[in-house]
Amino acid sequence: KQLEGPMFIAYTLALLPALLPATFELTRLTAGRHLGSAAPTRRTRSTLLSAAGDEGGGTFESEIEAQLRRALAQVPDGERQESDERLISSLIEERKADLSQATEELDRSLGSVQDAINARIDAKMAGLQDDFASKVDEAVAGLRSSRAFSDADLEEKEVPLTADGSVSPALEDGAKVVIAGAASLLGRALAQQMCSVTSWGVCALLPEGTQAALAEGVERVPYAPFAPTALKKALADADAIVILTEGACGTGGVENKAVGRLMKAVGERTRRLLIVSSHGVERTTQLPYSMQNLFGALDKQRAAEQEVQLRAKAGIAAHHVVRVGNLVDDLARPQLRPVQLAPGDAISGEL
Repeated sequence: KQLEGPMFIAYTLALLPALLPATFELTRLTAGRHLGSAAPTRRTRSTLLSAAGDEGGGTFESEIEAQLRRALAQVPDGERQESDERLISSLIEERKADLSQATEELDRSLGSVQDAINARIDAKMAGLQDDFASKVDEAVAGLRSSRAFSDADLEEKEVPLTADGSVSPALEDGAKVVIAGAASLLGRALAQQMCSVTSWGVCALLPEGTQAALAEGVERVPYAPFAPTALKKALADADAIVILTEGACGTGGVENKAVGRLMKAVGERTRRLLIVSSHGVERTTQLPYSMQNLFGALDKQRAAEQEVQLRAKAGIAAHHVVRVGNLVDDLARPQLRPVQLAPGDAISGEL
């Protein structure tokens, strides 16, 4: 401020070489602040301010440095705060740019990984679809061959007729009787009795894996109530079918809900149907049957009987419904002898 005009310019030019080191130092400090946090810059300023009052040196450069320190000490706090905020804002923007770039690279990487995963999933699904389609084709081919065999088997056999041309209900020698529920106590006894006293062929429908002790000569056929084609094949050449229900004959008998499926599988050759049911299906409001029907057991038995009756009306020559009470092993009653029943018989007591 004391120099004016040409003297000020000359003095400035003379001081320029001495000011360059200080200018370089300030530039370095500013660059350090951009690269790091704001704390180092504040510490540098504090160092300059604290050294503003120090004495010593005496050289021209020391005097310039002292003048600069005093000038920095006179900078208002507001300006220093604004400067710090600008530096912090610049640093934040730089970090945002770096983060944005890293996010874009991560998105590209995730996109490529997702594409690779989708490609593998598509390839796997295509393979599974091919396997499933081949299995369906094999199953359809098996069903067609099985159905074709059953149809041909039915066509080859003739149904016996009476003199007036109607279907004969009588079972001749060699007639085939199929017992559904042959694994039950009554089923085993019935199969043995038929093999002993008749010339009929006896076939026992048994669920897969059943190990029932049956009489010699009894043919075993797999019982699959929920496989219509296999069930139809098993009943294709049956002249008579005996259904022993689980409700009347106990373990090993046919479930009531499966009787309807059995009736749908009955072929044109079948001439007689017989179902063994339980006492009380027509007296469900009377004791003790009302107690037995508390959860609808007798109602289900009645429904099974009706399935047989409906199928019989669709072309079966004869059908029978036999209602029994408690069943016990014949060996436990050696003094009892077989009896012959006729339609309409109502017998009470042990037989």
